[in-house]
Amino acid sequence: ELPVFKYEIFSPHTGELETYYWSNLNEPVLDEQGQVTYLINSTANITEQIVQGNALKEALAQVEALQREQVLQEELAATNEELESANEEIISIIEELEQKVIERTQSFIQSEARLGSILKQATAGIMICMDSNLVIESVNDAMLAFIGRTIEIVGKPFFDVLPELRSQGLFEVIEKVYNSGITFAANEAKVAVERAGVLVNGYYNFTYQAILDEDGQSIGILIVATEVTAQVQNRMEKEHLDGQFLLAVASSGIGTWHIDPESKALMYNENLAKIYGYEAESNMTYNQAIEQVTEDYRPIIVAAIEEAIATGGDYDITFQQLRFNDRKPIWLRSIGRITQDENGDHTIFSGVVIDVTSQKQEEQRKNDFISMVSHELKTPLTSMVGYIQILLGKAEKIHDPFAMNVLTKASNQVRKMTTMINGFLNVSRLDSGNINLEKSNFNIVDLIKEIEEETVDIVLSHLISFEPVIEAWIFADRNKIGQVINNLISNAVKYSPVGTTIIISAHTVNNMVQISVKDQGVGIIPEDQPKVFDRFYRVTNEQTGMVSGFGIGLYLSAEIIHLHQGKIWVESESSKGSTFYLTLPLGK
Repeated sequence: ELPVFKYEIFSPHTGELETYYWSNLNEPVLDEQGQVTYLINSTANITEQIVQGNALKEALAQVEALQREQVLQEELAATNEELESANEEIISIIEELEQKVIERTQSFIQSEARLGSILKQATAGIMICMDSNLVIESVNDAMLAFIGRTIEIVGKPFFDVLPELRSQGLFEVIEKVYNSGITFAANEAKVAVERAGVLVNGYYNFTYQAILDEDGQSIGILIVATEVTAQVQNRMEKEHLDGQFLLAVASSGIGTWHIDPESKALMYNENLAKIYGYEAESNMTYNQAIEQVTEDYRPIIVAAIEEAIATGGDYDITFQQLRFNDRKPIWLRSIGRITQDENGDHTIFSGVVIDVTSQKQEEQRKNDFISMVSHELKTPLTSMVGYIQILLGKAEKIHDPFAMNVLTKASNQVRKMTTMINGFLNVSRLDSGNINLEKSNFNIVDLIKEIEEETVDIVLSHLISFEPVIEAWIFADRNKIGQVINNLISNAVKYSPVGTTIIISAHTVNNMVQISVKDQGVGIIPEDQPKVFDRFYRVTNEQTGMVSGFGIGLYLSAEIIHLHQGKIWVESESSKGSTFYLTLPLGK
């Protein structure tokens, strides 16, 4: 089959060339040998079929184009919807970003304001200098106070404002920090700053720190400083005083010691070694020192040390021990205190030792003398009491009022002298450790009742009120506890106006018997209250100046109570009276 032929043929009907299409088909005719002998040609006009086929193809093409256009329109519509949604999202994101930018800007402004406020209020001096000329950009009040300048220095070069620092080597330091970027720090550096036209020396802790840009290049200097002049001067003064103290200690012969609370490691000075008679080359240990204490004082001193370490309290004890080299007994007074170290983390137990052997010997001689004199005086006083009683009896028989009055006064004076001598004897015995407690179990009710019967008959100048007492048994020296209570009542009578009330009460508190004596007297000021139990201490004022006494009654009372493991104290307000309390452990 041959290709379709296209011909342009003139049409007499239209007067125009018209397109016609013919198909040609050649069919061979073969002979007996199969060779082509001739061809049969068939020609057909297929114009109509071609025109219809082309029209069909064109229609199909249009349909496909329409379909493609519809798809594209649908895709475009979807794309438009997506673009619209994306635009809305972009608009939302832009609005959100704009809000965040506003918030960040406001936050930055607030942060900058806060930073400015912090820098302004900071106790440390802060200054910011920019570029290589160190132009002051910002400075707080503390720094202005340190350098003695005003805010007008802002915008001026640092060394134009503080030229006095050049001669002190600080220009080279700042220049090196700016060029190298390496921070410089100084502690307790002595710097002279001009204030009101006068160079003033001070001590400062300060740092110079380079301000770097994004590339790590220096663009300025941050200066932070604190003045430590007072601290440095105080430390120097303390070092000076410590030096003087050590010199005084060395020249006075006082021994010093330090004990580590945990390890019990002992450190001491040369004076202490001399006092102890310690001559070995190796250092004396804590246990060696304790072993030299006499057996009767050893548990007391160990307990006192442990209590001071445990409670952080003061330590003050007088004890006897034997010297290392000659075994000679000596009396020592050791005073110590627990203090924190420089970091405040650990405690240091330190103190001094004083040889009080000579004082103890003098005290013993004094006590022996007082004891001897007191004993010698008691004999004639006892005789005088007898004579007075005989004379009183005779005066009563003959009804001689004058003699009875004089003899009664004499009897009272002898009784006072006897009480005074007994007090001196008791002080002497106490100091020499010869006060013996004759303890027994007794009911405090019976003792209070006995004191009440004696007091009511003797004391007629005041209203003595004994409150009801609950039964309580204690193990103590009945006579000495009675002596303490009588002494408190006697003091209340002496130091309160005639006709006022004195109240005695007793009750139990936390396994202790608490006894109190309350008066309406002159009272005791706070400064005197801690001292009233000291030996020979007397409160002196206009109201008490005429009251007789030696200041040993309360001292003896306190020592007796302490020997019973009790406590004694006073609560008072000036001009409103006093209340003396004592507590004793309940008996088992």
